[in-house]
Order: sequence, then structure tokens, then C-alpha cells
Amino acid sequence: MRAFPNSTCERRHLEFPFFLVIGKKTRSLYTQARFPDPWNADTVSTPSEVPAPTCSRDSSGQAGEPRFELAWGAAGAPWTRLLRATSLAGETAAAFALRPASSFRSFRAEGSIAPPLLYGTLVGGPCLLLSAVEKSLLGTFPDGSRPGLPVSVPLALALLFVVPAAYLFVRAHALHLTLVLTGRVRGSFAATLRLVGYANASLAPLLLIPFAGDFLFLAAGAVVEAIGIRFVHGLSPFDAALAELIPASILALGLLAVLLVAVIWWSQARG
Repeated sequence: MRAFPNSTCERRHLEFPFFLVIGKKTRSLYTQARFPDPWNADTVSTPSEVPAPTCSRDSSGQAGEPRFELAWGAAGAPWTRLLRATSLAGETAAAFALRPASSFRSFRAEGSIAPPLLYGTLVGGPCLLLSAVEKSLLGTFPDGSRPGLPVSVPLALALLFVVPAAYLFVRAHALHLTLVLTGRVRGSFAATLRLVGYANASLAPLLLIPFAGDFLFLAAGAVVEAIGIRFVHGLSPFDAALAELIPASILALGLLAVLLVAVIWWSQARG
């Protein structure tokens, strides 16, 4: 056992209980697979044969924090920090979407999960709402033919403030559980959620592309996430791609099974 070479970097994160009901042994592995100890940032250890993620510092002295997170963590009133962070959201999105390797190479993996969730809500919420309105106007939304408001007010509020953070949280859990079960986890759940938050929210504008936006968002998000997994968890490109493909494959098989059951039920109902 040896310490990370970057153990002096500031690392803070919040711990959330795992919401799935799994065996005691697996749940123990899941909850214990976190780096570092939240009460002692210098007691970080990892197997010697596994390369540890690096942690670099930018000119401001912060350990690779995105510009959005730097603005949100600066001193000042909350609304002032929010306005400053919002103004830098576009720059942060461009960095992760166009230069994912360089962005994640200097990315501070461990830290609070609040900034990526807030970033996902600020960037992803408007994109989800505009995408739903666009689908409704193009007639691809379930109630697209109904005159009046293309999206109901409750649905609009949910798309703006609830769905983005919930999507990131569930996706991060699925990815982190895959890393734990395959023995490839090298960081905490907070690190996984942070990379998932910045990777997916930065690509949310792809949802605005007519007809192909959803597919492009999922495909590009998987690629950027795999790059983030490689640097945050210190994996090889193959292992990072495999960790990204396993949850997607399980989800695809589940959707295929649901579709098959629906087709069988529909055919029996007609007969």
C-alpha cells in the first residue's frame, strides 16, 4: 500500500447512502470504495499496482477545478456567486465538450457534489425544457397535436429543476456500482458523480438538435464519460470503455425486454 502522490491536494466530498437494496457484502464494497477518508485527507491509500489519479493545480492555486466551480466557491453573497458561476457555465461546457481529455487530466476528482449538480441543473434544465418544446412543436411529443402550451407548467418545472439532478444522480450510481462490481473503482462515489455531472451537462445542448439530439447526447456523453473515467479512476482506455458500456448494455437489454413484453401484450389484446 502506498499513498497517492497528490495526497496533499484538498479533497472534500459528501457521502450519500446507496439507494439500491443489494447484498451486505456488495453494499459494504460499495460504501467502502471511496478515496479519501472524509475525516483525514492525508490517509489515502491504493494498491501499488494501480496508477493513482493525478491532481494538478492551476494558476489560481485550485486543484483543477472547473471555472464554474471556482466562481461558485468564491467569497461573496450566494446570489452574487450564482450569477458569476452562471456566466462561466458556457466556458465550462465548451472545455469539457471540446477538450475532454485535457479537462479531466487536471480535474479535481474529489470534492463536493453540490457544484456539479447545480451545474447540471443550470445547463441541462433549460436544454431539456427547450428540447421538449421543440419535440412538441415538431409533433414528436405525445401531446404535440394539442393546441395551446406545448408543455404543461408542472412538466416544465420538473424538467428545469428536478430531472437534471435526478438523471445525474441515478447515472452516477449505475456507473459507480459497475466499477465496484468489476473491481475497477479507484475513487469515491463523489468523484464518479462529479465526472458524470460535468460530462453530461456540458453536452446537454446537443438535445436541441432536431430528431437526432437524444441519440447524439447519449453517444457523445458516453464517449466523454469514458474519458473522464479513465483519468478520474486511473483506468486504461479499454477498462474505461468497458465500464461505460456495461450499464448501457444492461439498460438496452431491459428496454428490449419491456418492448418485447409490450408487443406480446398488444398482440394478445388485439386477438
